[in-house]
Amino acid sequence: MKPRLQISLRLFITFMACGATVPPGNAHAAKLADVYFWRTHFRQDERIGIRETVRLDGWLYGQNVTGTLEIQSEDRLTKARQNRANFLETVQFAELRATARDRSVLRLQYPIASESHVTISDTGVSAFRRLESESTDDNVQAVIDLLRSFSAPDHPVSPGETWRAVLPCGAGRNAVSTSHVSGISASEAGQILTVACRISLPFKSERSASAAIAEGKWKVDPITGRILVSDFSVSGVPARTQQNADGQTIDMIYHADYTYKVVSVSTAR
Repeated sequence: MKPRLQISLRLFITFMACGATVPPGNAHAAKLADVYFWRTHFRQDERIGIRETVRLDGWLYGQNVTGTLEIQSEDRLTKARQNRANFLETVQFAELRATARDRSVLRLQYPIASESHVTISDTGVSAFRRLESESTDDNVQAVIDLLRSFSAPDHPVSPGETWRAVLPCGAGRNAVSTSHVSGISASEAGQILTVACRISLPFKSERSASAAIAEGKWKVDPITGRILVSDFSVSGVPARTQQNADGQTIDMIYHADYTYKVVSVSTAR
């Protein structure tokens, strides 16, 4: 029986830990290492499950609302290259529940493409190509897509040492992130890094001199380079719908959980 083929993005898939670390399976203690460096890789037939919850407060669809957006999706690996992997993403559920300031209730299927091509680089940066043209608030969706990205350092970094990266943010725009390793925890599966991040978003409200900002953290598996959890607060995002073109903004509280599994060809049929 031939060994299972493993497709990988192993261009320097390295976890450098020159200090005290916790071996896999030891969930009792964890210490920060001297330096960290990693790259993302995936296995053949891998599926990524993403569950996103976004709390919204501000202008959306021409109304001043507070509400919750929930999106569940699955990414299926279609092709692995030397330094990136291609996935087909299927949105399984997307619903917005919101209440306007006049107390009217807004409940609708969020207008996001049911399928998208997603490319994830070996540093963790995601790029999306939607397969359908949908009428949605493009800035809100651009930020949600952006927060699915993560940029690993391009050189070994010490705890607290910052690195910068350029992340895509829709319509040919780029955001700039500044990140650092802020902590480490242990689980039965091994170590989990906490990476704190501040992102300068590429748009500014007409009513504010301050640029839109996202601040938060990722939980990352330093061996595989995979995001496990994402938590961010986003402020000052201009709402760009036809009904609301006067510079009103929306704030967001974003949370995402990731699961990873390998599905054999026979099981997937």
